[in-house]
Amino acid sequence: MAKLEKTVARRGRKPGDGVGSSAGQKSLARLRYEIHSALGLLEDDGTPLALIIKQQLQGPKPEAMLGVLARMLPSDITLNAGSDFVRSLEQVGAAIDQHQIDRLSALQPEKDIDKTIN
Repeated sequence: MAKLEKTVARRGRKPGDGVGSSAGQKSLARLRYEIHSALGLLEDDGTPLALIIKQQLQGPKPEAMLGVLARMLPSDITLNAGSDFVRSLEQVGAAIDQHQIDRLSALQPEKDIDKTIN
């Protein structure tokens, strides 16, 4: 096997393919394209992604949506205490806390003991 062929086998790409053209990167680019297309279809149907996120945050389990969003955000960002994003997160946190308080205060201890355990 020629030296070039060994290098190609090790890198996983064909000769002439540039850096960043491995099968994994091509798959990721395809996935991004398909997600972009799906979001376009949602927009065409009158259901933008922002509306879906809003509905999930106002639903019975907003913490699930926040978990999904948190996994998609970079973990190494630095925010100033006065930024709009920080204030928005504080408002979301307060809304979640209020939802938990309302949910727990609506329970009757004798009748709803199973709901507090689950």
